Amino acid sequence: METILAWPPFLLGEHDQPAAALLAGAREAGLNPRPKVAVPSNIGNLLSTLGIRATAGFGLRYRGLHGTDECVDLDTLPAVHAAYHRCVRSLLKIDL
Repeated sequence: METILAWPPFLLGEHDQPAAALLAGAREAGLNPRPKVAVPSNIGNLLSTLGIRATAGFGLRYRGLHGTDECVDLDTLPAVHAAYHRCVRSLLKIDL
């Protein structure tokens, strides 16, 4: 086996953007996602090597991830959409 490409791990601090804005937007939308470490294949690992802070974010409630029975709970769509909407407006400094 030969390693062709590898990206180093990275860690965003509690107040680093865009993670802080996304977590705040989620709380304002009534959600409470918990920050956690994403796997090494996360695009954030590549972006961090370029000096770009990134987050894997979060999505709809799901079950059967990557399985033949994978599905999402569409009832969670409005709150997740609101969280990302608030996050982007916050980062762009647009009043809500």
